[in-house]
Amino acid sequence: MLTRTSYFKFDYGSMSWEEKKWHMISKQNNVDYSSYYSKKNSLVVATFNVLFDIFPEMEGAIQSPIRYAHHMKKVLPSIKADVLALQEVTEQYLAKLLEQEWVRNDYYVTQFSNKTTYNPTRDTNRRFMVVILSRIPILESYLYFFDKKNCPQGGRPAVVCVLPYPGKTNSQFVISSLHLKAGIDFFETRSKQWGELLRLFGIVKSHNKDKNQPTDLVGKTSNVIILGDTNMQRPIEEEDIVDQIVDVWKTLKPNEEGYTYCYKTNPMITQMNADDTKQMRFDRILTYSSGTSDCGNWKPKQTVMFANQTFSNIHATLMPSDHYGLAAQLVLE
Repeated sequence: MLTRTSYFKFDYGSMSWEEKKWHMISKQNNVDYSSYYSKKNSLVVATFNVLFDIFPEMEGAIQSPIRYAHHMKKVLPSIKADVLALQEVTEQYLAKLLEQEWVRNDYYVTQFSNKTTYNPTRDTNRRFMVVILSRIPILESYLYFFDKKNCPQGGRPAVVCVLPYPGKTNSQFVISSLHLKAGIDFFETRSKQWGELLRLFGIVKSHNKDKNQPTDLVGKTSNVIILGDTNMQRPIEEEDIVDQIVDVWKTLKPNEEGYTYCYKTNPMITQMNADDTKQMRFDRILTYSSGTSDCGNWKPKQTVMFANQTFSNIHATLMPSDHYGLAAQLVLE
């Protein structure tokens, strides 16, 4: 189910985060959006699973207050992303993030509080969320809740934003962040979640007309960027990444493994769980172009990992997260 949501921007006049109704913004015409982009006809996107702090028994290994201060003062602002997607964001993490001057100055945010779109008293999936920060004005924002009958264990909704291309244009594209169901045994759930998103964005069609693209997104998905924690870990799951989709890391660095979760290079993983021997490319940046946009298509130019180094002299095994971050520059061609 696609549910409309507001977004938020800090207002220095009132010194508070203000809720914005996107349906008012999206009706503006003749706005030149080029100045919101960091580089001409270029888009820098990034995704990072911050590692939540909801399990006190893990704190000795993960030292969340130290890590989170490092995230907000060093890691995240240094990326200079036009669009930044974060996963495993708790209420406490979001509150700290919204205090940062670089966030207040430059970014629109899809969430202000867990309570605006979630019921945190229900299950553990509702204790953390996916958040998108965007320098570019958000024309429309949604949460996509997966079909409970189809995915009874897929509780975390995806965030979907409609953004304008650079320049004076009424054309739009979609960027979405996800955090699919974790666990090696839940590959069928992830496959169903992924299938729902492909239909949502019109990348594949359904024989059931009621399961096809909602009218809210029709005409806006000629370019789609999907980024986040896929949790995909079985080889068969790679088949779900259909041919129409470009996997940015795989395209630009085909000879590199690109593990964003790796027990061999991230000592914090085995500090948390000595039996964890996973090496996975959980985190992805994916693009889709139908070739029908009059503004061109977003093409991958370069990609890098970040948050992949220890940073504490006191805690030698401390990393920013159990996941590495992934960033990419896309160019409009």
